[in-house]
Amino acid sequence: MAPVPEASVPPLEQILTPEQRQTYLEAIDRNLGRARKTLEALQNRRLNDEQRTYLERIRAFIQQADDARKTDLFRARNLSERASVLAEDLLRSVQ
Repeated sequence: MAPVPEASVPPLEQILTPEQRQTYLEAIDRNLGRARKTLEALQNRRLNDEQRTYLERIRAFIQQADDARKTDLFRARNLSERASVLAEDLLRSVQ
């Protein structure tokens, strides 16, 4: 008997109403805006090694959120929130 090929299962994704989609997009924009503004404010500051590590994590989360926004708004929102929270923490540690 010939082996039965496995069916390709599409990845599960959350189905959003237009209102939910808009809410997610606004939250992503707000979070990324805060994170980017913080990065600009810290651009010319002297940072220690730990702070530079945080800065790189923030940049990575921003990039990942931008990439995820195209296919997975739930993931993009979570990544943008992480970027925003880390940016706030970093800014407090520098002041």
